[in-house]
This record gives sequence, structure tokens and C-alpha cells, in this order.
Amino acid sequence: MASKKAGVSCPICDCIVPQDVDINVHVNKHFDEVSTSVKCSYPDCHLELNKSALDDHMVAHLFKDNESDEVINKEVLHKKDILKTVDGYLNDSALAKAFQEEEYKSKAADENVLKDEELARHLQNNEKEKRESEDFKKLQERYGMNSNGGFVKQYDKVLSKNVGKKISVGEYYDKKASMLSSLVEGEDSSKSKTADVIEALTSFYTSISSKKKLIYLSVPCDHYSADIGDSGWGCGYRNLQMLISSLLKHPLYCERMAEKIGKDTMPSIPMLQTLIERAWTDGFDRAGCSQLGGKLKHTKKWIGTTEVAALLRWMSIRARIVDFHTPSGDNRTHPKMFQWLEEYYKNKKDETSFPIYLQHEGHSRTCFGVERKVADNSLTLMIFDPSHSSTKMKDLKDNLSNHETCKFSHLSLLRRSISQLKYDQFQVLYIDGVYTTHDQIQKAKIISSVRIP
Repeated sequence: MASKKAGVSCPICDCIVPQDVDINVHVNKHFDEVSTSVKCSYPDCHLELNKSALDDHMVAHLFKDNESDEVINKEVLHKKDILKTVDGYLNDSALAKAFQEEEYKSKAADENVLKDEELARHLQNNEKEKRESEDFKKLQERYGMNSNGGFVKQYDKVLSKNVGKKISVGEYYDKKASMLSSLVEGEDSSKSKTADVIEALTSFYTSISSKKKLIYLSVPCDHYSADIGDSGWGCGYRNLQMLISSLLKHPLYCERMAEKIGKDTMPSIPMLQTLIERAWTDGFDRAGCSQLGGKLKHTKKWIGTTEVAALLRWMSIRARIVDFHTPSGDNRTHPKMFQWLEEYYKNKKDETSFPIYLQHEGHSRTCFGVERKVADNSLTLMIFDPSHSSTKMKDLKDNLSNHETCKFSHLSLLRRSISQLKYDQFQVLYIDGVYTTHDQIQKAKIISSVRIP
């Protein structure tokens, strides 16, 4: 039997240290391994550790950086595979790789957050556009949607109330007969019409010094006032008549209208209601048709920009809409709209500078020009308002005809500054030629607008 190798038992590891090895050197090796320290290379951690404790220390960092137990477990296992030691020291390249992966994950998370923010903004903008579109449609429902009867019934009702007060019985029957005749023919009676106002205004401005004011006017159009049959709800129709009166003076547009209407005379309000319904039947502005229940005849429903556009496009006349959906100035003002209107009239040729349908909440008007004051460079719109009676308009025209006595104060019915037109939203409709192909007309059935700003 072999003899046991001579030596001394180590008090630390219980192994036999050969006699030819100094026992003190062997024992000190155990203590040297424990006491040798290494500086932690984790960011913001400068702790000095025993080499044997370094791996556990790094894992502790990972636990601290993660809140979810599930994520911690996965991350710890992953990092333990990466954090390898060489000769008792942490592998720097493995640690760099771990940090790099953390950076990639952080960037990916940031990109996902950014994508979510962009998606949120996109959805928010879509919701805003939807709300604004619905707001404009609500304007059309607000006036007269629940009213019974229409132009004829209102006309007869008002006449009946005034018998013995403002009119005699004979006058009542004469006016009613005239109204019914107009209804049968589909032509406006022209009783609320005032012609040649723009011509008189042009002559007046020509007589004054151009050094004081610059004026840009549309081609001539007639003013149409609200009458007893449409008082309170007919502004949209009356502004449409003003625009039509201008188009009827131009051979190309007059021809297009005559092809659809069968005549080149001014349609009455009941006839305009019938024509808009025909445009709807042919597929123009189905959304607007749905909003108004597909019916205008025998009602007092209020119409706006899209109904006007649908009728004109049905006649193969290109009607474009610009939506000034947000005030661009202080106190709900729209300086960008004023600038746009000035550019429109400055750049248009004389024969195509038609008046513009101007819509805002609760009312519509007709813009037929822009005036710029040289002294302070301020802009003023020239406006026809259906709420102004034919009597006032005729008096204004008479004043304009006398250049020596006419003053700018007489033009208060027509002039509107930026501060006088404070509304959240405006829509303008302008004429831009005619449609010449079937494809163009089909595309025109969907009403859209250009948004500024």
C-alpha cells in the first residue's frame, strides 16, 4: 500500500501542502484572491470590489435598473450570458455590447413614442377637420330646418297680416297674383332688385384722386334684397341671384345656364330650390343633400356655400371654395382673407372678375371688390348685403350718381373693414371657368375646399 504523501494540511482548504512548498505562501494565496480589488465599470458606479464579487455586483445593477420581475429575470439571464470574465476580470467588450444593446432598445422605445405622438397629432387633426365640417353643416340646419311652408306661404301670410294696415284688399290680390305668376314662370319678379350700383360706384371712384384710394371691382352685378317671402332665411338664395346676375351678362356662362334651365332669365327662389334638388338628384354634393334631407322646395331651409357650388357645377360652371377656417388676426379677424380677396381682384382680367359668395356663421353676403386706402394701407371689402332693402340701395345709387355731393359716408352700406367682420370661420366661393369634359363634371360632384391658413 502506497504511503500517504508527506506534507502539511492547509487550514483554509484542508488540502495537503507538499513539504517542498512553503505552507505560508499557499495560505496567503487564498487571502490575496479575496483582498484583490477591481473598480466597477458600470456607469456612475466607482465602487471597488473583490474580483470574486464583481459578477454578482453587476447583476445587482441590472436588478436595480428594471422594475418588472418578469423583465428583470429575462434581462438578468441575458446579461449573465454576455458578462463573461477573463482571468478574473470583466470582459470589457462584452460589457460594451450590453450597453450598446441597451442603447438600441432605448432608441427604439423613443421612436415608438414619436410614432405614437405623430399618430395622435394626425388623429387630432382629422378630428378637428371633421368638427369644422360638421360646424358648417350645422349652420345650414340652424335656420329654418323645422319650419313649415316656404316662400309662397310666408309671402301670403305676411301679405294677409298687412291688409288694412299697409296695403288695401285690392293691393293684396294684385301682389298675390304677381307672386303666383312668378312662381308658375319660375322667374324672379325683380321687385327686390337694384341694378347698376357697381357702374355708379366705378364712376364715383374714377372722379376722385387715385392717390387716396385704390379700388378693384368685379364685373357688374345686380343687388337683390330679401323680400317678404324669404325674410329671415333667404340670404343664401339672394346672394346666389347676385352671382347669377353677373354670370348672365357673360355669353359663355349664360349659355351654360340656359342649357340647364331652358331660359336665360333670373330664377325665383322656389325655382332655385327646385334646381338645387335636381343637382342633388344628378349626384352633386350627396353629403349636403343628406344633411338637408334631400328637400328644399316648400321649405324655409337655409342654404350655404356647398349648395351654391352644387347648383353652379351642375350647370358646368366651375365653382371653387376656399375655407378660412381659423382667424389669422387678433380678435377673430381674418386679414389673410382680405389679402386673398385683394389678390383675386387685382390678378383677374376684367371680364372674369366675378363677384364672390362670402359665407360666415348665420349669414352670407356678396363681395364685389376691395378698396385699399393709400394713407394707412388698410383694406376694406365692398359688400352687397341682402338684408339691405332695395329702397336703401336705390338711394345709394342716386347719391353715387352725383359726384359733387356724394361722400364716403354714403358708402357705409357697402364698405366693411377687417374689424367689422369678426367671425370664427369664413368660406368664399368664386367662379373659375367652366367644365368641358364628362370626366371633369363627374369629379366636380364631390364638393371640397382649399383651407387657408
